[in-house]
Amino acid sequence: GTAGAAPSFDYRIRNGLASQIDTAVLKFCYADVRSTSPYTPAELFTEYAATMDALVADFPAITFIFATETIVMEVDEDGDDNDLRYAYNQAVRAAYASGGRLWDIALAESTAADGTRVIDGSGVEHLLPTYASADQEHIGTTAGRMAASKPLLLLLAEIEENSTGTHTLSPNSAMHEHTATAPALQQTHLLQPASAAHAHTATSPSIGVQHDLTPNPA
Repeated sequence: GTAGAAPSFDYRIRNGLASQIDTAVLKFCYADVRSTSPYTPAELFTEYAATMDALVADFPAITFIFATETIVMEVDEDGDDNDLRYAYNQAVRAAYASGGRLWDIALAESTAADGTRVIDGSGVEHLLPTYASADQEHIGTTAGRMAASKPLLLLLAEIEENSTGTHTLSPNSAMHEHTATAPALQQTHLLQPASAAHAHTATSPSIGVQHDLTPNPA
């Protein structure tokens, strides 16, 4: 089986959450793609695309935002698997970048404020050290949080502007690694006690964010 977040996300949307939100995003954690995973990046993307495309078709009132997967520092013990994450992310970009609804968090995580990128000779992206937490696997600095959150907040602002003609979200608002926070967002956490996966949702405007986490450090 795959990471499990896509079926869980689909289930939540179809079983009550759809009536509470107007915007939703599904992204995977770096731990969802490893050389030891029982599925390939292509298989994970196939499930992701099938899930998201079906939801887009079945819930036209909800704006679905697509997302690349997070990455780790090149020197991290998981760094060698960034090439697998890159393969997954390239598939996501090829399918959804042109639609204007892609939160490319991997691009943001690997790009410094001056535009310098952390990529290797094959073009594989790695988490910028100045954005990383002590474990080298997560965003752990204010600069990193701002870099990762800004593209999502700009997308939300664009969506709001297109629907109402006004801005209610500031692209400079703070956001932690997995959940957007802005004056117009009120967070509600929905947890699955029996699963490693968990979801974050919020309203006004509504955004559902779900990512799958393994027992590794979150």
